[in-house]
Order: sequence, then C-alpha cells, then structure tokens
Amino acid sequence: EKEEKEEKVAVARAAGSEEKKMERKKRKEEAKRKQNELKETLKRNRYDLDGGSTVQADEQGLEAKRKKKMEKKSKATAGLTVMKERSLAGGVKVKDIIIGSGGQASQGRTVSVLYEGSLRSNGSVFDKNNNKKRPLKFRLGLNQVIKGMEVGMEGMR
Repeated sequence: EKEEKEEKVAVARAAGSEEKKMERKKRKEEAKRKQNELKETLKRNRYDLDGGSTVQADEQGLEAKRKKKMEKKSKATAGLTVMKERSLAGGVKVKDIIIGSGGQASQGRTVSVLYEGSLRSNGSVFDKNNNKKRPLKFRLGLNQVIKGMEVGMEGMR
C-alpha cells in the first residue's frame, strides 16, 4: 500500500513537471510575441516634434552617411589599378596590390610604403608594416633598407 502511494505521488510529480514545462514554454512564446509586437508598434509610432517619423529620419540619415562614405572611397581609389605578382632579376618577387597614379620611384626619391616581407621557401613572414598612419619612408639608393626592398621598389608608383 505504501509503495502504491509512493508510485502515485511519483506519477503525479512527473505529470506536474511536464505541465510546468509546457506552461513555461507557452509563457516564453507569449513573451517573445509581445516583445516583437512592441517593437513593431514603436517603429510605427515613433514621431518627432514636427510630426515626422524619427525612424524614417534616422534611416535617411544613415543612407546619406553611407552614400558619403562610398563617394569618399571612390575618390580615394580613382585612377588606381590592381596588378598581379611579378618577378625581378635576382629572384625578387613583387606583388603590387594597388598601382598609384604618381611618379615612378627611382634612385634618390623618397618613397613611403606598406609592405610584407616573406621567405620564398616556406612563406613565413619575417617583417611587415601595414600601419597606414606610419608607413615606412626611405630614400631609394642609400641602402637604408634591405637590397630586395630597394630592387622591388624601383619603378613603382
């Protein structure tokens, strides 16, 4: 008799536990539905003092910012072309990422570069500078950098 009671209690607990899980799940779904409904209502009803929608004004402002940014980028890259890797005398390989529109680098001229030096044998990088605020600046022909760098820089724009 005692075992029977304990078994009934265990069954009732299990059923109650399942009911609680279902209730919790329903509450979560209802909360999520209400949250989405509230978001939609706020989007539709958010107005500024002039009676215009601030959401629409915000979207227009963001679109204008994006457009300005794209125009600035296109001006900065206008006239630039991309080139593939090339090999020079002495086994130096040069990969011109962007070819500028300025004069060619030659002996005695000061150049400013972002670079990455790697070993041909295994591709491991031994030196690099990709800091646009502080590019490497040096004069060609004065042996201020390794020979391969000087050879590779000649003729670049």
